[in-house]
Amino acid sequence: MIVFTVYNPWAELIRDGSKWVENRHWPIKHRGPIGIHASKRRVSPEVRKARPDMVFGAIVATAELYACVSKDWLDESAQLCNRFAMIVLAHPHTEGPFCWILRDVQRLAKPIPCRGYQGLWRYDGLTHKASDRRSRFEGCAPPETERNLFS
Repeated sequence: MIVFTVYNPWAELIRDGSKWVENRHWPIKHRGPIGIHASKRRVSPEVRKARPDMVFGAIVATAELYACVSKDWLDESAQLCNRFAMIVLAHPHTEGPFCWILRDVQRLAKPIPCRGYQGLWRYDGLTHKASDRRSRFEGCAPPETERNLFS
């Protein structure tokens, strides 16, 4: 499975489902299952005290990478009342310049300790099974063309 590494506390927020937009400086064409790895980088004692169960240096969740859109595209599309863009812009973690939209995040019962890497990397033996839960994007679709995705 394709995996990407995220610093804490962001990895923990993705893991518990409250952060479903990941901001990167580069677009991604991959769609489908993706693993979320919490980096080994430590956080301040205040953050650690607020979240004592925080995991470091391990794959902590899987998700479906649903879309990748530029912040500029979101801003333009929201002005045209695009429902997808309005939902994503309403999320408190939408910053850009590229927003990776995650859905169906599933916390691993037992995190998988391993070294993380910059960019995308592969970890064999990890699977993501789609759940039957309703998606916040039900009834609206992400943009279809690369021109919209990476403009």
